[in-house]
Amino acid sequence: MVSTIFDNERDGFSPLQSADHFTLTGYADESRRSKRIPKAALPVSSMPPVLDFPFAFADCKDLLPLLESAHHSARQQGSPHLLSFAQSIPAVEPLALLQQAMERGSPYFYTRYPSARPLTLLGIGSAITLRPQGSQRFQQAKQHIANLLPTLIQAGDSWSALAQPRLFCGFPFFADARSPLRSTGGILTLPRWQLAATPDETYLVSNWHIHPDHDLTPLLAQATTFCQGLRTLPVQNQGSLLPLLDWQLPPHSLDAFRQGIQTALQQIHAGSLHKVVLAHALDIPLEQPLHPMATLRQWQRLYPECYVFALQARAGATFWGASPERLLRVDQQQVWIDALAGSAPRGRTEGEDFRLKQHLLNSPKDQHEHRVVVQAIQQALLNLGMESPILEPPQILQLSSIQHLQTRIQAEIPSHLQLLDLLEALHPTPAVGGVPTPVACDLIRRLEPFDRGLYGAPLGWIDLHGNGEFFVGIRSALMQPQSLRLYAGAGIVADSDPDQEVAEVSLKLKALPFFSS
Repeated sequence: MVSTIFDNERDGFSPLQSADHFTLTGYADESRRSKRIPKAALPVSSMPPVLDFPFAFADCKDLLPLLESAHHSARQQGSPHLLSFAQSIPAVEPLALLQQAMERGSPYFYTRYPSARPLTLLGIGSAITLRPQGSQRFQQAKQHIANLLPTLIQAGDSWSALAQPRLFCGFPFFADARSPLRSTGGILTLPRWQLAATPDETYLVSNWHIHPDHDLTPLLAQATTFCQGLRTLPVQNQGSLLPLLDWQLPPHSLDAFRQGIQTALQQIHAGSLHKVVLAHALDIPLEQPLHPMATLRQWQRLYPECYVFALQARAGATFWGASPERLLRVDQQQVWIDALAGSAPRGRTEGEDFRLKQHLLNSPKDQHEHRVVVQAIQQALLNLGMESPILEPPQILQLSSIQHLQTRIQAEIPSHLQLLDLLEALHPTPAVGGVPTPVACDLIRRLEPFDRGLYGAPLGWIDLHGNGEFFVGIRSALMQPQSLRLYAGAGIVADSDPDQEVAEVSLKLKALPFFSS
């Protein structure tokens, strides 16, 4: 199948009506420099302060000569150019900017990263949208990104790792999924606006795909509208006076899930399957709309070790959650991967919590389930021609209501491989799929009465130089105007007990609190 590219200037997307999200790791490879406008030539310091925003985007006058320069180059060469303009700005509340984007109907991609690397990333609007299709979706995406790099012109504070243009990505669990992205293979968006915030600095980046026949006047008007919005950000409701969504697990709602476990165990005992991860989806009607900002703020307090995320899956639908699992991070041809499998609840007392932790560390069933995941990741890397990775000893990742076995894996990536090659080889890992993968995925399709969509799927970003980071879309939910769908799954191996697996899924379904408006 052939992938498609949407240029949102040319295909009817406004800058505040297509979005995604932004992230950081390393600096761009200096051997693959993009074209840059010298910083000294940029009029970024001559603008007087405007209200509380003394930076070059304040009234967008400084953006015009950059757009004109990129437009001139595009006309001379007869092909589009990508302008990326970065600026260090005063601190901005990312959730306030996200709320404004939601209220305006703009797509978005938001992530608060684990506390070990304090970083919040937000993308709003879309300069370019790529929609790879079918089984070759990862390779198509890699080719699209390679085609963009020679057209890139960077300006402003582009030396910072926080200021690099990045495409924000969602690849549905199955390549032929049709929800919730309405895209079979996935979607990659280069946001019009990227915000990257750490405790010490904040960067705003604007990306513009300039065609030879573009009229720059509406582009500048779009930028002005966004920048004016920065000075009218809404005040955030902390959620203290908002009611929590009250819901109960309906009786017998997990009966079909229990039956699926028994079917999976029969196939495992027959020898055709070693492990499968079965998921359950629970739909909750909403009498009152949810309050996204208060909910996300609460998740950030409850789960400092997780990727707290929210992205617009389609108009009126938000896929969001607090994922504990990093799939991979690539920085300068080094890759870090997390293997997460084997779970236990947290204890109500310190003593009980310690006993549950020790039981998890010594449980033959959980150790086996975890070992299957680690070995599958190792084998996937070896199949790509990579050397044996470095494995840290298994440890316990403790969240507020559940704890997991975790092994961290590091390896060097050969020069002929890139992040998307690894992503294609790893997804789905046995932590969300099974072993063997084809048999497990076939069983998942037969037993689960819903489309996984982005549940268990790779979500994250990649820059034009091959650096990037993806996490797994678990501990998640799909919010629509009148309903909320919760997802949870459990890994089934030979000695799994159906009652224990049902209890684990029940616990995971209740892990995310939601505030009503």
